[in-house]
Amino acid sequence: MPTSLTTIFSETLDRLINETAQASGRDISEIRPFVCHGNPMQCDIFVVGTNPASTVSWASFWDKERATFNKEKWLHVYEEERAAKKRAQGKTGFHRWSTTRSRIEILNDALGAQHRALETNLYSVSTPKENDLTRADKIPLIFNFLLRSIKPKALLVHGDATAQYLRKTYKWSEAVGCSVMSFEYGSAAILFTPHLAARGGLVTNEKVKEWGRMLYLNLQEA
Repeated sequence: MPTSLTTIFSETLDRLINETAQASGRDISEIRPFVCHGNPMQCDIFVVGTNPASTVSWASFWDKERATFNKEKWLHVYEEERAAKKRAQGKTGFHRWSTTRSRIEILNDALGAQHRALETNLYSVSTPKENDLTRADKIPLIFNFLLRSIKPKALLVHGDATAQYLRKTYKWSEAVGCSVMSFEYGSAAILFTPHLAARGGLVTNEKVKEWGRMLYLNLQEA
């Protein structure tokens, strides 16, 4: 009986997680490939940052046999761990989500129910801040695999590191607005934005909604 695409995807992902952990010298629990509702292979849009900040264990919510991720349970644990950390720091009145997480959910809402986003990063090693990444952590193995395997129709790329990597890898020119760019598997609409947590008016909730609507329209036309 031929091996299913689900099995191939899960086994390859598992191997790359282990390779990333070994190459970076990190514990495997510090590797977070992505977050999504259900099957990542059914996602038609990528939301791509530099690296994850949350330390919530990823593997606990990944069903390797079915190749599905339980975002609802992951988000619940994320909220609990974030609240516990804030209380330990003596803080009160904090939001249940980080700025980045809040804006990702605003973007998801703007995309509508018929489109599913894969929330991923150029580097899969979790650190509190991007500046905490070491040279050994900067391994795009998992991101490249996801891109080639899932072949998204659109990407929102937030932050300079991932934008520079994609432009260099695929020899893209500076894109303005939502532009259609070429990959080895075809083409996709790409929207480059400042990091979703950027302050000073660079990113606002209304801007994120507008970006979501732009991507939605591009997906409708694809």
